[in-house]
Amino acid sequence: HSLKFRERQHDVRDWIQGSKDWSTVATAPVRISDKAWIGVRAVVLKGVTIGEGAIVGAGSIVTGDVPPWTIVAGNPARILRPLTDEERMLSE
Repeated sequence: HSLKFRERQHDVRDWIQGSKDWSTVATAPVRISDKAWIGVRAVVLKGVTIGEGAIVGAGSIVTGDVPPWTIVAGNPARILRPLTDEERMLSE
């Protein structure tokens, strides 16, 4: 949203009334790959890709792409460690 108060002062009212012009708001898709696990109340920002099998810790703020098979957590989310081969096993 705009940093200029004049441009955003009626955003909520306009949104409720169905007249908000969203064309000025930048968007980008979020991609969540197979086998990924996202903890409760994590926030994933626009344009981010969560890699296959990645784990996002609860309450994390994900600002950038998460590599496959890694654990991330924090604000902003940082890589804690890669998952081990044993942790990546898909069946017993």
